Amino acid sequence: MKIRMIIESTWHGPSKRDGVAMWLMEYMKDDIPITRQGFIHKKDGTEAAGCLMAMINAFHMLKVPCDVEIITQCDNVLNTMGNHWHIQWKKNNWHNAKGKEVRNKDLWELLTEKMDPHTYTIHGGHHDYQTVMQAAVQKEFEEWSREE
Repeated sequence: MKIRMIIESTWHGPSKRDGVAMWLMEYMKDDIPITRQGFIHKKDGTEAAGCLMAMINAFHMLKVPCDVEIITQCDNVLNTMGNHWHIQWKKNNWHNAKGKEVRNKDLWELLTEKMDPHTYTIHGGHHDYQTVMQAAVQKEFEEWSREE
């Protein structure tokens, strides 16, 4: 089964702050596009942590091995997965090339476990749901912020 997984968030860059990330998955069933979506909320988080948490939640929904196309704007996740650093980190017991423990180690561990039965590609760029998702994630953030 082919899946498109799209991640959007209210974070941009490595600054720590409260934020919301949204995941959306799309697949075809009998030539009809089906979507599933969800949000994660994180106090004092970063764009990378929010993106990883959203991806973990989305991958958790997949019950059979799938071919997943991941779209995200998070440079940290794009670079790590595009260069397969997470695979090397796992081999090195979650330490980077400088011997330091990987940031968000627990999230990377969980994500690689969830991704294990699947094949994937990852890239940034525009997608069909971008405007709608950016508005939805901003609205979710505003509502969540008011509740706090």
